[in-house]
Amino acid sequence: MEPGILALLGMGIAGVWTLGRRSHPA
Repeated sequence: MEPGILALLGMGIAGVWTLGRRSHPA
């Protein structure tokens, strides 16, 4: 995989994880 693709995947995962944390605060 190319670095660019990995970067996009990382940003996507981080975004979903952040939204999950906001929706379900500990």
